[in-house]
Amino acid sequence: MNKAMISRDGGAIVVSVPVNFTRKFGRRYMIVPPTEGDDLPFIVTPRKDDKLITALVRAQKWGRYLDVGKYNKIDHLAEENEINASYVSRIIRLNLLAPDIKEMILDGTQPKTMKLSELLKPFPDDWQAQRRHFGLVT
Repeated sequence: MNKAMISRDGGAIVVSVPVNFTRKFGRRYMIVPPTEGDDLPFIVTPRKDDKLITALVRAQKWGRYLDVGKYNKIDHLAEENEINASYVSRIIRLNLLAPDIKEMILDGTQPKTMKLSELLKPFPDDWQAQRRHFGLVT
């Protein structure tokens, strides 16, 4: 049944909507059936997090600078860009993220709970352990 049922029981209004639940990326989502006239089911559009994307880009760029020898040490890179060396180290560590996690961030399909502040905290090097750490494995 695709329509909501409304009934009155002793003055209270009860609304009943048939829904299904699914798990994706370790989170539970509610799937609502389309209403009359809707051709498409309920779809959540991806939301890109500019802070996360900027951090991934910086990690890639700064890591490349160190690899090709533009800077010999993280301290030199931090000093040249007038930022804290600790911050540079934490951002560069994002290069160790599993490729599918990076892809989720770039596509905007990462869990809403995945924030830059969480990614800058220590996380496992092993990709499967990262997925568990960030709640992406069911």
